[in-house]
Amino acid sequence: MNVIGFQFGMNELIWLGLLFINYLIILYAYKFWGKIGLFIFVPLSVLLANIQVVKMMTLFGVNTTMGNIAYGGVFLVSDILSENYGKKIAKYVISIGFYTLISVTIIMNIVLKITPAPIDTAQVHLEAIFSFLPRLVVASLLAFVIAQNFDVWAYQAIRKLRPSYNDIWIRNNASTLLSQMLDNLVFSFAAFYGVYSVKDILIICLSTYFLKIMISILDTPYVYIAAKWYQNKKIHEIEGWYMIDNKKIERYSEIKTGRKREMLLLKGKPCTYGKCSFCNYILDNSLNEEEMNEVNKLEIEKVTGKYGILEVVNSGSVFELTFDTLILIRNKCVEKNIKTIYFEAYFSYMQRLEEIIDFFKINNIEIRFRIGIETFDDDFRINVLNKNFKINTQTLKLIKAKYHGVLLMICLKGQTKDQIINDIEFAINNFNEVTISVFVDNGTNVERDKKLVKWFVETQYEVLVKNNKIEILIDNKDLGVFVQ
Repeated sequence: MNVIGFQFGMNELIWLGLLFINYLIILYAYKFWGKIGLFIFVPLSVLLANIQVVKMMTLFGVNTTMGNIAYGGVFLVSDILSENYGKKIAKYVISIGFYTLISVTIIMNIVLKITPAPIDTAQVHLEAIFSFLPRLVVASLLAFVIAQNFDVWAYQAIRKLRPSYNDIWIRNNASTLLSQMLDNLVFSFAAFYGVYSVKDILIICLSTYFLKIMISILDTPYVYIAAKWYQNKKIHEIEGWYMIDNKKIERYSEIKTGRKREMLLLKGKPCTYGKCSFCNYILDNSLNEEEMNEVNKLEIEKVTGKYGILEVVNSGSVFELTFDTLILIRNKCVEKNIKTIYFEAYFSYMQRLEEIIDFFKINNIEIRFRIGIETFDDDFRINVLNKNFKINTQTLKLIKAKYHGVLLMICLKGQTKDQIINDIEFAINNFNEVTISVFVDNGTNVERDKKLVKWFVETQYEVLVKNNKIEILIDNKDLGVFVQ
């Protein structure tokens, strides 16, 4: 590969057109099929790059090989995944690409060992494409793994310093340009050290690196578009294995009427209790703190402080959130001048609430706790909802002292009208705020009573909704955050 003098002609136009088309295809694969659409392009790009690399061409006065565009597509995929889903998901690019390279090398070299028929004309061409020298294979694999790992790490590291949407161009270009240079260096030295001088190897690296600079810069608008589509819910995710990571979850919303506030549904550790018979939010958890922090950081960044009040919920209690997540919440509240935070905490955590209060006290942030009582009927709560605590005079006194508000669940099969009325009246008389949630079937064994829903909406709703203490959720999506 050598420089023969800058030029621009038909080759360059076709190459730029191919670059545009390649990125556009990747972008629309993402729009139509979500993460899976991007994952499809990892083995496709790796395979195309290894086929195209045998073709020599002259671009902008540089003699080089084809394949740079296809290989550059892998970095675009990696950066879109890093931007929208975080490091854990982006790292799948590395394992998929590595597996593809190994598989193609093994399979095609076995194919080449099969003696062709006398009339065959393909063997010589297949050998030209797939008969890799072992050293080149090792160099290619090593460069891919090191460069891709660095790209994912660098993107997230830069994002911590420059997290805004407007700064995508910085983290995209910086991470890709550095990782492409690393890829060039690792491959060239692994493949050619001892064959060429160090000076010649560096010339090989630098003579093609400017093409990779162009590839990196020109993919930036596509990362912006992908990020905007993701923010605006324009991405169609295919149902599948990945739903374990994020099963159509809306994690941020604004409550613009009544108790105006911002809401976050964050990812935490599994609920310590975890036995409530009606709860499907319990599935939204993880044991991987890095994953939780990545998911939560993306959502916390959306908080604007518009109302000065933030409500944070998760699949369990506030104590199941990671320490890093709590720091992010505290820092965001200081940054946005948020003075009040709502958290949920299970009954068994009652004696630990001061820990959270003290954690935020340094910034004069008021903490208001809520507890899911669900019903004041002990028998129904324990035997039907499997929420195993009783409320007597002493525990009620403690709950009233520790918790700002309660959550009630109504219109379940087995409840009665009188029970619902009594629960609501008791809550209003004893707590500052009451959230009433009309149960929605969610795949658990607890079922919605449609007759009770009809009765409640027609006879109770209009009166209760006027009470400033009460917030009513007719649907579990009314607050804008939900697991579907």
